Amino acid sequence: MNKQTVDTLLDTTLLPQHIAVIMDGNGRWAKARGKARVFGHKAGVEAVRRTVSAANRLGIKVLTCSLSAVKTGVVLKMKSAC
Repeated sequence: MNKQTVDTLLDTTLLPQHIAVIMDGNGRWAKARGKARVFGHKAGVEAVRRTVSAANRLGIKVLTCSLSAVKTGVVLKMKSAC
C-alpha cells in the first residue's frame, strides 16, 4: 500500500495526540553496512524528517524525539508541536 492509502484507512480519532520516539544506533547501523558513522547520522536525519512529516499528516499534535549517542554520552531531546 502507498502512504496515501494507509492514511485514508486509518481512523485518526483513535491515534494518540503525543508520540515519543527514542532514536539510537545510527552509527552502529552504518557500521554494520560497511559505511562511515556519518552515513548513519544522515540516514537518521532522513528518518526524523519522514517521521515528522507522517505525524503532521496524521494529525499528531506533539512529537517528542529523544536522540542519544551512547559513545559520547550525549542525549538530545526535541519536542515539537506538529
